[in-house]
Amino acid sequence: MPIYVTECPQNVAEIKTTTLQDVVRILPDFLLEPLNVWITGKIVQFGRTDGNLIFTVEGKEPTPRIKHLFHTFVSDLGIQGTVDNQWKNQKFVALRLYDNGKLIIDKNTLQYTKIPSPTKEPAIVTCKEVLEKLPDTISWPITLYLTGGIVRCGWSVNDLDIITFERQDRTTLVELRNFFTNLFGWKTDVGFTIMTEREPVYLYKIYEQGKKCHQ
Repeated sequence: MPIYVTECPQNVAEIKTTTLQDVVRILPDFLLEPLNVWITGKIVQFGRTDGNLIFTVEGKEPTPRIKHLFHTFVSDLGIQGTVDNQWKNQKFVALRLYDNGKLIIDKNTLQYTKIPSPTKEPAIVTCKEVLEKLPDTISWPITLYLTGGIVRCGWSVNDLDIITFERQDRTTLVELRNFFTNLFGWKTDVGFTIMTEREPVYLYKIYEQGKKCHQ
């Protein structure tokens, strides 16, 4: 139910704000596992947030123990923390906190105490990762092809490219672009024009009339 207020900002409830320094100060200097860990979201962009915290780790899905560990760390701040492995997600602004399990942010200055080591995996998106995320159906009854470097090479460090030969209005193209960008966690362009200067152009059909082509 909405709450109607007579003042802006509202004065009904106190909104808790957590700063980046609040978080860093409660983190342990070492983890039990040699993990690379980032923190993402508004707290990195603006130094503070009024929401819960998102940590991300490199590699496979974080174990329940790691998820519980970080939730326990931030519970002292009166907020919740989640952990995922979407560290390559282009949607997030991320700050590296741990390098091989060692905290590398000074708790007072928030400066790096060492240069983060290179990640174990290249910051690319692969064809396999993309195809695994495709739902069986989409809301738009059109035929779509995956194209660009992801089809040509099997991986991409740039935008993902999707094309349809059924001309769509700008609103639909924007909706498709936002849908696939959110789905893949990687900036995606959707259009209906082949760039001949990039020939040969490879097309891999992913949807026909809104239904997934490959199971």
